[in-house]
Amino acid sequence: MQLHYERKYLKNFDRIILTEDDNIFAKNFLVFIDKGLDKFADDQSVLAINGYRHFYPVLFDNNTFYRQNVDFSAWGYGYQRSQYEKYIEKITPEYFHKMINIQNILKLKRNGNNRLRDFISSSRSKKIQRTDCQISVMMALENLDVVMPKESLVRNMGWDDTGLHCSSEDKFLAEKHLSQKISDSTDFEFIGTGMEHYYENRKIYVKNSYGNFTLFEYLKEAIKKKM
Repeated sequence: MQLHYERKYLKNFDRIILTEDDNIFAKNFLVFIDKGLDKFADDQSVLAINGYRHFYPVLFDNNTFYRQNVDFSAWGYGYQRSQYEKYIEKITPEYFHKMINIQNILKLKRNGNNRLRDFISSSRSKKIQRTDCQISVMMALENLDVVMPKESLVRNMGWDDTGLHCSSEDKFLAEKHLSQKISDSTDFEFIGTGMEHYYENRKIYVKNSYGNFTLFEYLKEAIKKKM
């Protein structure tokens, strides 16, 4: 349903901001998204401006934002119509299927075992919902980044067991989301290039992603499902 509305409104507007209904926003969330869309309007390497910032120990210098291409977040984001039409619309089972080759498998492996799994499963799927996981795969394949703030501007409350895709079986992880600090500023200034520690931060994302897994864990789960 969400994609239907995206297409509907993008016929009349050049950009769109989307979120989920269980998010809490900082006062400067819209400022960040609007300024980001202006700043990167002509940068074809930026897919979207994400207001949520993962609580991983990302490295910074004096920059107030950063770029990464491992995890797309649907918890409050904005993008240009041109990027939607060029990339989001192309996410289909056929797209993933034709992109399967050794080079792309290694590229996705670099972004984590969970992204490689999402890539392979999407290539075998008959129906694509264009989830944040599939968008994350497409970002890696197309060498695209999302822009995120140094301090998160969104807190996701879906981890209280009311969220459709969030599970609080891991109580510690759920509490980290439910109590995540968000900015108390009313303005936002883009300082730096966003590329500071880019490759180091990729490794940090892969290492700390709560969706990632080792090959041993994958095999263990696969055996468990067959039993």
